[in-house]
Amino acid sequence: MENYSFYASKLYYGFYFFFHTFKNLIKFIIQILPFHLRNKYGLNSSIVVDCTDCPINRPNSDTQKQYYSGKSKRHVIKYQVAINLIDGTIVSVSAGFAGSIHDSTILRSTGLIDALDRGESVIADKAYVGNTWCITPIKGQCNGDEQLYNYILETLRIKVENVNCRYKNFGCLAQEWRHPIEYHGIVFSVLSNLINLDLQLHPIRQ
Repeated sequence: MENYSFYASKLYYGFYFFFHTFKNLIKFIIQILPFHLRNKYGLNSSIVVDCTDCPINRPNSDTQKQYYSGKSKRHVIKYQVAINLIDGTIVSVSAGFAGSIHDSTILRSTGLIDALDRGESVIADKAYVGNTWCITPIKGQCNGDEQLYNYILETLRIKVENVNCRYKNFGCLAQEWRHPIEYHGIVFSVLSNLINLDLQLHPIRQ
């Protein structure tokens, strides 16, 4: 009961309203989500996906527009990172994409969806809204149940944000890349393996 009271206070709901809503929402989620969580709650697991931007020097005039990201307001290479929902380990990293390419387009291009089990989906942020294979937050004005639904998804999705932050601990990815661009993907792949090793030593807090 103490855990319910804690989350109720965080969401500014009364305890009994929250407790009733929470139980109904969990039932709702289990019914609608095409994946299950294999964790201590006895459900099956899936993955969380997101893209991370790595800044680069302004390319030559022929490609600079292609690499410019309106979201980051600079020239970047984007990578799609998919992690295990349970422990946060990286299970898939895409090749590098030009910064102007939308996250949803990258997801469709990587083949990750084809590798999922039948009926399985991925948890993603609002950039992926509209993709039937993604479990995304509800946009717009939300009622109590929908706000709680978004809160739960954000709690699950925070692990991929943690992993993306670990990439930026490396100066070569956090700062503008000044080497031949064809080497960028190789370095990103090597660092992905190093991050997985780091996750074994310093796991993401549950």
